[in-house]
Amino acid sequence: MLSSAVEYFIPEKVKSDVSLYRKYRFFLISAFTTLFLSILYIIFFYWIEFIPGLYIVAGYIFSHFLFLFLCRKKVSLYIIGNLYALMTYVGFTYGAATSGGVSSAVIAWLLSTKVSSFWYGDRRSGYTWSVVTILTVTILLIFELNGTKFPFMYKEVYKPYFSGTLHIGVLIYYVVVLKVYEDWKEYSIKVLQKTVESKENLMQAIAHDLRNPLQIMILKINALKRVDDIQSLKDEIQSLKKQTERLVNITNELVSNDGAVKNGLLDIKKYFDSLVLNEFTDFAATKNIKLLQSFELDKELFEINDVKLQRILQNIVSNSIKYSPEKTSIYINTKLSNKTLSIEVKDEGLGLSQNELEIIFERFSGIENKPTNGESSIGIGLSITKVLVESLNGEISVSSPGKNKGTTIHLKFFEK
Repeated sequence: MLSSAVEYFIPEKVKSDVSLYRKYRFFLISAFTTLFLSILYIIFFYWIEFIPGLYIVAGYIFSHFLFLFLCRKKVSLYIIGNLYALMTYVGFTYGAATSGGVSSAVIAWLLSTKVSSFWYGDRRSGYTWSVVTILTVTILLIFELNGTKFPFMYKEVYKPYFSGTLHIGVLIYYVVVLKVYEDWKEYSIKVLQKTVESKENLMQAIAHDLRNPLQIMILKINALKRVDDIQSLKDEIQSLKKQTERLVNITNELVSNDGAVKNGLLDIKKYFDSLVLNEFTDFAATKNIKLLQSFELDKELFEINDVKLQRILQNIVSNSIKYSPEKTSIYINTKLSNKTLSIEVKDEGLGLSQNELEIIFERFSGIENKPTNGESSIGIGLSITKVLVESLNGEISVSSPGKNKGTTIHLKFFEK
């Protein structure tokens, strides 16, 4: 019930801002707590015949309904928070002056003035109200030290009840508020941790996906040393140019802030022939691995983001090469039917157990397989690939008959 009431009074426009939403929620739970306590106090003050207290608490109750109204009207929480601090300051200062001065139990409640202004207003408000309340208590003390007697405007026989009830109310308020504050702080820490983790994941993705074209560029540079004619030199330089362009495209895709997936029409056969020739052939040749393609195409063109598709295939095929023994084959089977592009990459490599298949897409999954020729692997390639596939409205799965029996990656992309 309390949760529903809190949600009702939070302005719709702030619900999309998680931090501001939780701040409003924090204030409203606190306000409902003090409203409940004010209702109890008005009954108690009536019983002990503390007339100024009745006026104070009646003013509090009215103020609380005003605060709820202001929340519904989307008034800034900074303004509401400072009005809340003003309410507590005026009420408790007057209450202290009519119930014993600095020795009054009301003074304990005066602490809520500066605390609430810190929490519901801002830091500057908190410091301002802190100075005001400290000066107020100091002035009351000076008056008392100079002989001023602040009255008990209730029957003094009720003093123990008065002090006990006020202090219990303070404890209830701060237990509730601190609980909400701690929940808020814990949530903020989790959000920060998630942000840091996201940045780390992004950096790992950038590092991982830039490694492949860099490795290919090293192969191309080494090939330049063996070039003995102008045409071969031109071909290798053109290949290096394509890899450099690919590095730029990947970087742009990874650091793009708009999150938009820019699709284009690809000629599937030309795209795959060029990709295999320029991206995979030299790497596969280092282990005498054959790359064999087959096509079953009902049409030539398919709409998809070519940069992301290239990253996906680069991760998958380079993995197949790394985890395949020398002098084996990798089969890239592509089928385009209606609005579905299906791709299978099948190798004759180390294979996977059933348990490994279940965790294959987890980051640092701990798969026992090691690259067959000492190539480096950091264990996040398929987890990144899965995210990329899903961002393209696609599906990915892995199958394997077992250890040392090869692995097949199945991809499906659906044209919008």
